[in-house]
Amino acid sequence: MRKETEQKAVALLQKHPCFAAATQEELTRLVRHESTVLREFAKGQTVFPLHTGARAFGLLLSGSCVVKRGGRIKKSLSGGSVFALESLFGAGREQTEVYTAQTDGKALLISKTAAEELMQANFSVTQGFLAFLSAQIDALGGLAAAAEGGSAETKTAAFLLEHKKKDGDAVAVTPDFSKLARQIGVSRDALSRAFDRLTAAGAIGLRDKGLVIKDLDKLKIFLTENEE
Repeated sequence: MRKETEQKAVALLQKHPCFAAATQEELTRLVRHESTVLREFAKGQTVFPLHTGARAFGLLLSGSCVVKRGGRIKKSLSGGSVFALESLFGAGREQTEVYTAQTDGKALLISKTAAEELMQANFSVTQGFLAFLSAQIDALGGLAAAAEGGSAETKTAAFLLEHKKKDGDAVAVTPDFSKLARQIGVSRDALSRAFDRLTAAGAIGLRDKGLVIKDLDKLKIFLTENEE
């Protein structure tokens, strides 16, 4: 691995809450670990997972990719993103998300073994992982509870938050309005009314024919509007 690539990987990991407590030396050992794989990919190729049977997480050094689950786009990632940390320690779970390149780029794939060695060496890193995963679980639980019942606005808001792209304010949803209504679990008319209300509230809008979240806090208000 070239020195500049190694340094870039360490710098990006230092910005992530899971690795904020790690020293530069510890992160350097992580990216130099014998199990770490530097993956160069072209547009259209699968970035992750690789068919090695080994559990790992990734660091997107350059390029971009879309994340699909069950053939449906869940989100998009750009250079600098750390991905698949949530499933790293999922006992007995298979990798259900597929990362497909939108552009040429590079990704660093770091094994569970390397991550465990770092956590054993630095307990603060373990605490960082636990805090990060707990926050992810809480967020997913809140979205699931909101989507499970309530108004069309509540379900739509939960769906849009779940599909918000990591970088920026865009939302990765199908432009097919009827299909989108089926995915959310509401009628087409109910979805239309929900969009009208969310737009009127200043929570969402359109830009370049794509849906964007204009005000995240206003959108989140709709998640709790039916609570006592």
